[in-house]
Amino acid sequence: MTKREAIHIQETIELLISEAICRPPKGVRISLALNGRLRVALGDDYVNFDKQDFLAHYVSFKGFYSELVAIIQRIQSVLEGSADSIAKLVWSYENIKELQD
Repeated sequence: MTKREAIHIQETIELLISEAICRPPKGVRISLALNGRLRVALGDDYVNFDKQDFLAHYVSFKGFYSELVAIIQRIQSVLEGSADSIAKLVWSYENIKELQD
């Protein structure tokens, strides 16, 4: 996998998440948190998901609980629907030195 392919996968997943939760694409970022979980940042808020079963583990959210639950469910749906791409993205995060230019 090349760096360009990994970036494309990341941007595609970020766009899918932003569409699912009705937020601007610039406010949505996905990364690998220091604890090894997928971190979906939504501006100043974030949710960490397990990279295998996509369960939410850590949350920092300023808003209504019902809104948070809906956001988590929509993100989980995107992650589950993109499981193959997520696996490739996680591999690229964990093996960044092996990515080709």
